[in-house]
Amino acid sequence: MSRPYRAIFLLTFPWFALGLLTAGRFDDEAQDVGIDSRAFAKLQRGMTPERVRSLVGSPKRISRQFFYHRYREQWVYDAPVSIRLTFDCWRGQKPELLTPPTVPIDDTRNR
Repeated sequence: MSRPYRAIFLLTFPWFALGLLTAGRFDDEAQDVGIDSRAFAKLQRGMTPERVRSLVGSPKRISRQFFYHRYREQWVYDAPVSIRLTFDCWRGQKPELLTPPTVPIDDTRNR
């Protein structure tokens, strides 16, 4: 092997090996977190934050964006996949979920 190829090999092989070693690790961590994607599949447009919190639990982060006479809240759930829920909060009315997330349902965990 010539010198340039040897240098490229020595620089890229450790990253490739690290990728192979950690490939299945994140799947195991996602199952350990315990967020059930079926709970997110039950969410419907117009639900209140209290109802959403009772179905899927509290979010990791909540951010707010203020507009004229209303604001929007975005709830962020980070594990096992990043899911964002957006609530529209008009002045004098109850907040409601704008759109339910599209979450792939994994049936293999509960078998």
